[in-house]
Amino acid sequence: MSIRSLPLDAWAVIFRHLPPEELVASFDRLFVINAFGTDAHRLDIFWAIMSRLDSAAPAAEPEVFCDFPDAAVYRSCHETLVEMGFHTEYASSLTSTARGSLDLALHILGWDT
Repeated sequence: MSIRSLPLDAWAVIFRHLPPEELVASFDRLFVINAFGTDAHRLDIFWAIMSRLDSAAPAAEPEVFCDFPDAAVYRSCHETLVEMGFHTEYASSLTSTARGSLDLALHILGWDT
């Protein structure tokens, strides 16, 4: 199988992996060497490939909605516990258990506010 026998759908998959700013230059270089193996007009081939870029994209996985914790809250709790004199590893463990809540961390320690 030669490069000229690749269907335009295959070229669309290949072009999906190129940075957008290089699409036109790459197409021009391939067209000049007749890599597409067709006698169609340059613009017809270009738009045939570009219009297939979206259909060549793999099916998107369904979006998963996760409630990511606010890192600033965790960092603040951790830093406060370290300032209070707790070892960094213990403060990290306690912050994780308390899910970033300083009040809950103090409650776990038995220091209810």
